[in-house]
Amino acid sequence: MTPTLPRGLTCLFLGLVGLAAAALNAQVPASSIDPNRYPKVAWTENETPEGKEARMRWFNDARFGMFIHWGLYSEWAGYVDGKRINGAGEWIIESAGNKLALSRYLTARDRFNPTKFDPDAWVKAAKEAGMDYLVITSKHHDGFCLWDSKHTDHDVASTPWKKDLLKPLQEACLRHGVRFCLYHSIMDWHHPLYAPRRKYNDVAQGPTDVPRFVQEYLKPQVREIIERFDPGLLWFDGEWESTYTAAMGEDLEAWCRRHGPATILNNRVGKSRKGMEGMSHGYSGNKGVGDYGTPEQNIPPNGFPKGVHWESCMTMNDTWGFVKGDNNWKSDATLIRNLVDCASKGGNYLLNVGPTDKGEIPAASLERLAAIGAWMRVNGEAVKRTEASPFIRPMPWGRITRRGETLFLHVFDRPADGKLVLPVDNAPRSAAFLATGAAVAAKRVEDSIVLDLPATLPDRRVSVIRLVLDGEVRPVGGLVDGRVRASAGRLLLLPDTAELGAGLIIESKSEGKPNIGGWVDDRSTVAWKLRAPKGSYVVTAELGAPDAGNRLVLDFGGGRKVEGEVPATGGWDKFRTVTLGTVELDGDVDLTVRAGPRKGEGVANVRSLTLTRR
Repeated sequence: MTPTLPRGLTCLFLGLVGLAAAALNAQVPASSIDPNRYPKVAWTENETPEGKEARMRWFNDARFGMFIHWGLYSEWAGYVDGKRINGAGEWIIESAGNKLALSRYLTARDRFNPTKFDPDAWVKAAKEAGMDYLVITSKHHDGFCLWDSKHTDHDVASTPWKKDLLKPLQEACLRHGVRFCLYHSIMDWHHPLYAPRRKYNDVAQGPTDVPRFVQEYLKPQVREIIERFDPGLLWFDGEWESTYTAAMGEDLEAWCRRHGPATILNNRVGKSRKGMEGMSHGYSGNKGVGDYGTPEQNIPPNGFPKGVHWESCMTMNDTWGFVKGDNNWKSDATLIRNLVDCASKGGNYLLNVGPTDKGEIPAASLERLAAIGAWMRVNGEAVKRTEASPFIRPMPWGRITRRGETLFLHVFDRPADGKLVLPVDNAPRSAAFLATGAAVAAKRVEDSIVLDLPATLPDRRVSVIRLVLDGEVRPVGGLVDGRVRASAGRLLLLPDTAELGAGLIIESKSEGKPNIGGWVDDRSTVAWKLRAPKGSYVVTAELGAPDAGNRLVLDFGGGRKVEGEVPATGGWDKFRTVTLGTVELDGDVDLTVRAGPRKGEGVANVRSLTLTRR
């Protein structure tokens, strides 16, 4: 095991580290570990929604973190006997079949000596990229621990390096104002008690016993890392095997709450997530566990209701752990857009790096982090401490984040006509690019704000406009609690709040305004959920079609239907407002729009439906 300093020297050393950390932290008052902005909030058994929001505040404000996969698999770097083993680098022993027995895999402990490990350089790379927290693998599925654990010799103390790797990284995070967090695998291919025992495990002896593994090894190690490293969150993984049960997950969550009540937990502590989609479903009496969902290698297509927390973890190339020759790197534009996409939907982006066996982050990763950082230094206020877009679906030209009366418009693709159309019941006070400060012309046009973009945008990847409104944003046709609500006696049903049937898409045919298109199958449907005050409503539709003859049937449920003909408007990109009929409504309504037998190329392009109370 690792030798320790005499008690007196240890206290002196820790005191100096604390003073240094405090001095450096004073230079970054807005960091995720600033106690003034983010005091520690402990979980309680009777936690209210407001209490959870306070506990999750630093996580939600951060929006961007660094994932680090590092361990013995980094020593193998994806190769056995000079041959590439397909699959992720950290899964090499599982993927190699009979080519790599555990006894041979463990010889990497005799070589693991990360002499180029520079924790300050790692944390600076994260900080300069705009990341406010860091999550590193304390133990991955192979069971190897990056700290000197008193519960096993399968750890860094048994390597030529010998020294703890987590503590120096934690201290570097303190120095640079980054929240230190830990990944910890529940699955353990090395431990003799874990089941199912793999065929390549030629080291373990005796019977397996997962309940005993959890009680005597997993939980004590979790307590050890909580008490030793005070992680901001615990990122569990490997919970999917049937030998780890829902009851074990609930018990482990309770264990973590007891020993680290201020530590945030992901939903993989239990059994409630739905695969790589990452979000939780109900189980065991509809009780899920953990604080947030974990989509993996994907970003949810739309947002979630307020109070649902989530974080998409993704790689820069094809693997989490380091693999020599894995050069399928995502562009900096893709990575920046992923970050913006997550923030616009109220989620976080956890972007991975896989250091080499010597402790270096690959140069290609550093280049991309630097590019993201340069963009964040200009546009970071549009990502950090923002809320999700007021619209449930992304705009066809980009994404939106908000803070109070300000909307940040993240332009990915300039509309062909140069007009950004926002359906909001507001007037613009000001609009300008964050990158240049140049004003953008913005005016109220009917039910929307229309912005005129210049021919060339400041940044080909994502250009951000700060749009200040005349008050809190009031989406026209936007969702509240999952339903479109009336405003001034009118319900406006727009494409971004619709449930689209097979083959239907949201596009923009003219004036930058989105419409529902692709209606070439008359079996397809469009649906909206709405809440209507009691009354009689006139139903109008804004439609585009080159030919007349198709019909739309609006089914409001309870035998209430409105049917009307689609007129010839002069083209798919030419829209006309037509009156379809009247309907009596009162309360929650699930509207489904169907087509009559189709005539011609398609049914219609639908820009909006409007229900106006008489």
